Amino acid sequence: MTVTGRVADVRPYLQYAVAAVAPMRIARGIQNKVLEAMAMEKPVIVSSKGLEGIDAIHGEHVLLADSAQEYLACLQQVVAGAHPQMGPQARQRISHHFNWDENLPEVVYLLAGAPRPVIAEKASA
Repeated sequence: MTVTGRVADVRPYLQYAVAAVAPMRIARGIQNKVLEAMAMEKPVIVSSKGLEGIDAIHGEHVLLADSAQEYLACLQQVVAGAHPQMGPQARQRISHHFNWDENLPEVVYLLAGAPRPVIAEKASA
């Protein structure tokens, strides 16, 4: 097992990784590292702080861990093949919730200060 620190581009490292681990104790805003790993269909083991702002479900899209023992247990599960569909499910979740088509209209309304129209699909959710 190799633990790699800062790199210019994470994609070549994630490509061959078994999992991505994001043990953040303090997080501000959405964690792009988590989104990148999810988008590359990797199981992500992340702290509850690192998952703030990301609509993902423990056991389906990511694995939550907040202690060393929890991280170890989650990593053992991933290495043993316990979550084979987690990566593809995570990518699907990210593709749906973090794309320009879904989010750009929201930004435009926020910047314009105009009231946001209610979209039927979101209103029924």
